[in-house]
Amino acid sequence: MKAYNKDSLDELADVFCAWLGGIPEERKEISEFGQSSGLSKLLSDHDLEEVFNGNAYFPEETFLAVYSLIPVKLKTGKKEIALFPQTFNRLNRQAAAQPWSRPANISFAQAAVILQVHLPDKQKFLQQDKENLLKINRNARRKSYSPEKYKLYRASLSEEKKEELREKGRQRMRRLRAEKPEETAAAAKKYRQQLPQETKERYLIASRVRRRQYEEKNREEIRRRNNERRRRLKEENPELLKEIDRFHNQNADRKQSCRKYYLKNKEIIAAKAKDNPKTKEYKRRYKAKQRFKKTTGKIVLALLQAIADSKLR
Repeated sequence: MKAYNKDSLDELADVFCAWLGGIPEERKEISEFGQSSGLSKLLSDHDLEEVFNGNAYFPEETFLAVYSLIPVKLKTGKKEIALFPQTFNRLNRQAAAQPWSRPANISFAQAAVILQVHLPDKQKFLQQDKENLLKINRNARRKSYSPEKYKLYRASLSEEKKEELREKGRQRMRRLRAEKPEETAAAAKKYRQQLPQETKERYLIASRVRRRQYEEKNREEIRRRNNERRRRLKEENPELLKEIDRFHNQNADRKQSCRKYYLKNKEIIAAKAKDNPKTKEYKRRYKAKQRFKKTTGKIVLALLQAIADSKLR
């Protein structure tokens, strides 16, 4: 028996080769298969051999009886295919259309008996497991992934086509995140956890670079969104906004980060202060505050402390 390596059912003979698990080369193999499969109750060894050779088909009145004996799931090459009656009927009609093909000699009475015994259970199974069977066929139709072929395919694309594919991918992920947020987040988390540590670090660096580029490119838009979010929060829940500001202002690194920002943007801050009409007023208040600390402030604070101590006596 020869190996059967096809990944699809293109002819009626393919169904029986996939069922047998190979291409028979001797009459003995065909006879044993007919006995073990139950086909010997319908077909002679000669007719079954003609089916394997692609020279025979089943009459319309008997093809369902033959189908009722065939397993629903067939192994083809490296894939599994679910055989529905519609597919079997199409392949049978295709075989009948060949000029050299002849009808198999099947007893109508015996076909009716086989049909009555086997078809109800087959139909029940098809109905109950329909979604799973359709999924099997979708997976079978899907082309096997080849990294080498994919690299060649990507290299052949123009930059416009690559950007079009990226945008389609972004839209697909947005739709998935909107429709199934929990499942999408869980799948992404599982994928990240399975990555090697070197890959994780490389992705992290690339992500930071993309973030900086995005912030530099959309600085004004980000500032506008933040201001709008802050304005809306101030109207809806001002106490929460105060708590958020208090939390950020109490950050241990705030003084250091502010100093770092000032040194980095010293010229910009000075230019904004120069154009601000309230800058003179701020400077006047600051100088008055400093004078108060150095002169009058000491005396006033001492008097206030004395008053407080006298009230405690």
